[in-house]
Amino acid sequence: MEILFNVAGLALVLHLACSTLMLAFLRDDALAQVLFAIPGGWPGARPRWFALRLLRGRFLVPWTPAPAGLTRESTLVNLAFWSARIAGTVFPLAALAFLFLAISAAGAYA
Repeated sequence: MEILFNVAGLALVLHLACSTLMLAFLRDDALAQVLFAIPGGWPGARPRWFALRLLRGRFLVPWTPAPAGLTRESTLVNLAFWSARIAGTVFPLAALAFLFLAISAAGAYA
């Protein structure tokens, strides 16, 4: 159970780091609008560097293809995209598995 908790935490940190890295090195602002969501929905415009932006949830499922404009970006951006995508998928799976095991273990002792 402890391993699942650590895996979920590491996946969350990796997703945050890769999303930030990818946003910093993206050259195309239109592609950034397609790739990233702004948690909490900020009204109006704000600087690109000011927001905590995470990869959109639709890119975390394996059957959604990567955007076409991503092929024109650098290798670092592509590596960060795929790392953020994998880590973003692993995080909820590991967190749900941890919660499931914690609840089932608590039920065994009741």
